[in-house]
Amino acid sequence: MGTEEIYTLNISKLPIMNIITNFDYTPPIYNLLAHFSYFLFNGYDVAIRYPAVVAGILLIPAMYYLGKEYHSELVGLFCAGITSILLPEIYYSQYARSYSLSLLCFTIALILYLRLKDGDNHLDIRVAFWIMVVVNLYVHLFTLIPLSLMCLDLLIYNKRNWLCGIGATICSLPIVSTLMSVINIRNGSSFNYGASPLQMTFLTFPEFFNTIFLNILVLSGVGAWLYKNKIRWNLIVITVVTLIVGIVGSAITPTFPRYLMSAAIVILLFACVGISELTILLNKKVSVDLTYIVMIGIFIVFIWQEFPNLMSHFFIQQYV
Repeated sequence: MGTEEIYTLNISKLPIMNIITNFDYTPPIYNLLAHFSYFLFNGYDVAIRYPAVVAGILLIPAMYYLGKEYHSELVGLFCAGITSILLPEIYYSQYARSYSLSLLCFTIALILYLRLKDGDNHLDIRVAFWIMVVVNLYVHLFTLIPLSLMCLDLLIYNKRNWLCGIGATICSLPIVSTLMSVINIRNGSSFNYGASPLQMTFLTFPEFFNTIFLNILVLSGVGAWLYKNKIRWNLIVITVVTLIVGIVGSAITPTFPRYLMSAAIVILLFACVGISELTILLNKKVSVDLTYIVMIGIFIVFIWQEFPNLMSHFFIQQYV
């Protein structure tokens, strides 16, 4: 186990009230899940990874529904498929920290956000979104950046969100104050780990997508350009601001690229839209449905590029 996982293990052994009231720099939800998993499996140390495993598995269908909500079932299939072969997603789904759970919760919040922006203002959707905002913040601190932008947009977009917004703000106050404490305590003078702004700039996208980060970034640009969805600019602004604030903020408090992984969800979504739009154009050009051929080809190329690192991860890093 790594240092962070040992920290999770030590926290998970504490009484529940200690985990809730003394969560240091880490929000309590993952630690609580690790606590229950640890004792459910009779004190088996590796059990603290199980919540991450479950979250990583559930992220695959969540990404399918995200792609389907934003564009089409085909995009949903690409989102789910690529998520399942990305090394960072696999790695953090076996890592006893909150990253995979954060990705899952953020994806669910994003699906609800898209529903609300599409005009589905039913009370249950509004309440579910604002509940997920609170849950996200108690899973990972850095989701505050994109979630704040989404919340601000919804509050301006529809006043019926105000009551839910006030309730969510009240529930989130403890975690926001913790974030301020983290920034004040974990600064460059007393902590020498984390990435510098320059390192953040170069390491963030490889951290998100490993060896296929250039493929994803190019396809993401294609998707944002070709699909003229009215919500695309909202998602672009949310993603760009998240990355900029995170990179600039790394000069204030030690930050790792993986802290900003919520932005990877939108980038991957746009990349899958790009694949789908190019496939549609290709089908029109040749007057033949090549969708499945393109799908198989994309996955062969991506797996070929990821294969050496996947082999290293499963047969060297984990078990030797």
